[in-house]
Amino acid sequence: EKTWFDMPCDATHVSVSESVSSLSTNDFSIPWETWQNEFAGIEMTYETYERLNSEFKRRNNIRHKMLSYFTTQSWKTAQQHLRTMNHQSQDSRIKKLDKFQFIIIEELENFEKDSQSLKDLEKEFVDFWEKIFQKFSAYQKSEQQRLHLLKTSLAKSVFCNTDSEETVFTSEMCLMKEDMKVLQDRLLKDMLEEELLNVRRELMSVFM
Repeated sequence: EKTWFDMPCDATHVSVSESVSSLSTNDFSIPWETWQNEFAGIEMTYETYERLNSEFKRRNNIRHKMLSYFTTQSWKTAQQHLRTMNHQSQDSRIKKLDKFQFIIIEELENFEKDSQSLKDLEKEFVDFWEKIFQKFSAYQKSEQQRLHLLKTSLAKSVFCNTDSEETVFTSEMCLMKEDMKVLQDRLLKDMLEEELLNVRRELMSVFM
C-alpha cells in the first residue's frame, strides 16, 4: 500500500507548484483606486504608480520564484529522505519477518521431531507394559497351578481318608497274623521234630 510520500515526484511537484502559484503576483499588487484612497496625502502620478507597482510585482515575482524553488527542493529532499526511511523500514520489517518465519519453520520441524520421538516412546512404553502384563499373567498362572498342586498333594498326603487308612491297617494286621501263625507253626513243628528225634535217640540207646 502506497503512502503519501510514495507518490511520484512530478505529481508532488505539480501539487506544490499549484499551491504556491495560487499566491499570484496580482494578489500583491495595489490597485490604483486603493492607492488613491489609502494614500490620499501623497501626491503621485499614475505613471509613478505604474512604475512602483511594476517594481513591486517584479520583486514579488522574484520572491515567488525563490519561494517556489525552495519549497520544491525542500519537498523533494524531504520526500527522498522519507522514501529512504520507508524503504529501510520495510527492509527491516521484511528481514524481521523472514527471521520470524525461519524461526517458526525451525520450531515446527523440531516439534515434528519431538512428536515423532513422543510417539516412539509411547509405542515402546505400550510394548513394555504388554511384555510385563504377559510375564505377570504367566507368573500368575504358574502360581495358580502350583497352589492347586500343593493343595492336591496336601489332601492326598496329609489329609487322606481315614477309611483308607483303616483298610490298610486291617489288611496289614491280617497279613501279620498270618505270618506270625506260619512262624509259630513252623517253630512248633521244629520243636516237635527235635523232641521226637531225642526220644528216638534215647529209645535206640536203651535197646542197644
